Amino acid sequence: MLSRKYFYAISCACFLMACSPEGGQIGGGVSEETNTFAGVLVDVSGKPVSGATVLARHVSVDSIAFQDTTDGEGKFSFALKHRGNYALSSTLDSMAVYKTFAFDGSEIQMELPLSKALNYRGQVALSSDIKSKNVKVSLPGSHWSTTVDSLGYFQLEGVPVGTLALLVSSPDQYHANSTFALYLSEESETIVGPLPTSIMFNLDEVDLSVAEGPLQTTDKQVIQLPLAQDYGLVSWWTMDYYREVDETKATTLDSKNRTDAIVVYGPECFVPGISGKAIQLQSARQFGVIEDDKGILDSLTELTFEVMVKIDSLWEKVPYRKNMVGKLGFGSEGDNDVFSFAVIDGDCGVDKPTVGFFLADGSGDSLSCANAVIAADAVDFGSWENIVVTWNGDRLDLYKNGMLNASNQVSVKILNPSKEPIFFGKEDINFTLDDVRLGAKSINSTDVLYRYYLKGGSL
Repeated sequence: MLSRKYFYAISCACFLMACSPEGGQIGGGVSEETNTFAGVLVDVSGKPVSGATVLARHVSVDSIAFQDTTDGEGKFSFALKHRGNYALSSTLDSMAVYKTFAFDGSEIQMELPLSKALNYRGQVALSSDIKSKNVKVSLPGSHWSTTVDSLGYFQLEGVPVGTLALLVSSPDQYHANSTFALYLSEESETIVGPLPTSIMFNLDEVDLSVAEGPLQTTDKQVIQLPLAQDYGLVSWWTMDYYREVDETKATTLDSKNRTDAIVVYGPECFVPGISGKAIQLQSARQFGVIEDDKGILDSLTELTFEVMVKIDSLWEKVPYRKNMVGKLGFGSEGDNDVFSFAVIDGDCGVDKPTVGFFLADGSGDSLSCANAVIAADAVDFGSWENIVVTWNGDRLDLYKNGMLNASNQVSVKILNPSKEPIFFGKEDINFTLDDVRLGAKSINSTDVLYRYYLKGGSL
């Protein structure tokens, strides 16, 4: 396992703020003008490097680029007028440097240290049958950019050792542009990701340790591009937009418009969530229900269930199994259960409060322990957790906060049509739900990790 020190931000080491009158682009030396970036390029021993070309390029707009040559004291500067994220780069013999910084209109000064340059060779794979052609790999805002070959291989020549943000651009609408944190040294190379591109310049604010399980390695590794979040998605209840019907009832819509609205019973159920609103359900008197899901799960042979959940308090009497999200009839005569995401204790052989996902084929079979996946660890009371459950027609996998937590082989092969409502809660427990998603495809560990960073965790 790598030390967290490897995952420091790629953004510049220091910002020194100053006030000066406005001016234009200055070459060869530190400028006293407004809107300038000024720095000193030094070698590995800290000595100034003269006569080197330094490039500053906007990460999102390639045409916004500036170039300067260091003077006898290693100084360079640029007059920047467009705010946003930039990258600084320079190469000299077998040395190179790459740093990113955010420009907000204030003056910036920086010491830019050259490091040993190496060639980095890797391979990109897509999580479908589509070949990896036309995938672009780059250090954003720099000349280090290439396209993979027919087998997905690529090489970036002369990149500096250290921690770099590697941008892998999707060739189609089915996959997501992703950032990978690349730690490169003369002895090893490590890839962590995929991460959303939005956190490319603040990797220090993200708990990258979650990636140690499924993706982190010190050996050569295939970079897998994740599926886009909408791929296979059939319904998404963000809980952000709701309408109060009266003092005891409100509705919130499926953002994919595939089902009836959730009717939420109980006062003041909508509270701040991970992003926007969430629904807080206190005891069995507060619950939500979709009376008609319009057959979104009918005949599926794969499934992905995603949720952000915070459990505050549970039923004290053991054993119990309490539904949080489920398409089920609560034991009514002739019910045709399909699934239940529940909190349990003393059931299915567990001896602590934990969560589980139960699956049935909708033909009248019960939600049994044999066709369930149970989390290996206990509930973390009062904390938001990202739970993802996938079913590939053979196995249930449960992920917590991006990490595979439990698996179980199941006998369910297809989800038959069922008229049971989808219930949110309706049990004697206190919990909060946000961003509930149902997908018609079984995603893999790469996709789960990407979605964790995109919506859950520390973001």
